[in-house]
Amino acid sequence: MFNMRSFYNQLNQSLSDIYSSSEIRIFGNLILNKITGLPLVKILAERDLTLSPDQIEEVNQIIARLKKYEPIHYILGEMEFYGLKFKVNPDVLIPRPETEELVEWVSHDLKFTVSDAEAKNVSVLDIGTGCGCIPIALKKHHPEIFIAAMDISEEALAVAKENGAKHQTEVDFFQDDILNPKDNNTIWDVIVSNPPYIPLAEKADIDKQVKDYEPYVALFTPTEKPLMYYESIVSYALSHLMPNGKIYFETHKSFARDVAVLLRHKGFKEVIIRTDISGNERMVRAVLEC
Repeated sequence: MFNMRSFYNQLNQSLSDIYSSSEIRIFGNLILNKITGLPLVKILAERDLTLSPDQIEEVNQIIARLKKYEPIHYILGEMEFYGLKFKVNPDVLIPRPETEELVEWVSHDLKFTVSDAEAKNVSVLDIGTGCGCIPIALKKHHPEIFIAAMDISEEALAVAKENGAKHQTEVDFFQDDILNPKDNNTIWDVIVSNPPYIPLAEKADIDKQVKDYEPYVALFTPTEKPLMYYESIVSYALSHLMPNGKIYFETHKSFARDVAVLLRHKGFKEVIIRTDISGNERMVRAVLEC
């Protein structure tokens, strides 16, 4: 009988030379949730829960992939973000907790600065959307606001559109390259972005699960131009953001202050840097000068 004790023992025996005990415990919870369809609370309460032969085989296949450092969320095909489950695959970056904190900041500001009467006239653009987690989470909490999102990758946009349909959110997803954006006259009240920000020089220090599996284009920037995407987004914002419109960035923990300097130099005001839950400077907000 393959019960919960057997399950966690097998995970530990198979993966302890690669992952920490806390990581293995998280993997186990995610795997059980996926293959049984039961919520974690019920799984933990059901100490007599047993797995079928088919489920055991599925567990073995997952373990084999984990031993190759494949990210658990790509293996399972989904990731929870801001209380919602998103489809993820190697075409898109796996959402991080820091990005949830960015969404929380934007959502809080929208809630307390936009009245119900104004909401229908407010527009938000997410640049480099990946799986669509930022705009979909915002739309779910602010359904009256018009929200759009761009990405250079057709494959990423296909995933984002599928996630939007899954969560019944109307987000306008479109393809564009922020390094060479198409001409358009759309003006936004809010621009938000979690662009690529890891200098290539740091690639050797990045976990194998990240550098070997997640999309290169969504992660890395040239070492000599680490703010390349921020510079392009700020330039875009200068002609596509409403006066007194806001821009929000997630940043590398070493570059938040550089992004803040860039924004001030380009004429933005009320530049604020925020730390994440780990105490790292990871988010920047600014307001476009009238």
